[in-house]
Amino acid sequence: MAIEANIQQNPIVAQNATTEGPIVLTVTGIINDLNDGIDRDGIATKYNLTKAEVTELFKHPKLVGLRARKKIAVRFTLVDDTIISKSNANDLDNVDPNQMDLMEAIQDHQAATEAISN
Repeated sequence: MAIEANIQQNPIVAQNATTEGPIVLTVTGIINDLNDGIDRDGIATKYNLTKAEVTELFKHPKLVGLRARKKIAVRFTLVDDTIISKSNANDLDNVDPNQMDLMEAIQDHQAATEAISN
């Protein structure tokens, strides 16, 4: 079995859409950029906007006062070692056999609620 591939020698490049018509931005996109740590200067560069246009952009009611979030480098990994599952509970000697886990407590609560409502 042979696999054939056609490689186009002269690829078609899309025309730059920013030279024709207005640039379309979304509030969600700008908020995502801010959450990703892109500041106003970065937004101006990313979307090829002037400082005056960026100033006008941030006059929108949902963007007023928003700032770029700083990315904090975290040097640790936090592991929650306080949860004891049933499989781990069998390995422990000091576990009370009458103690309920969270799922059992929720099921008991739901059963009691249904019994009361009936």
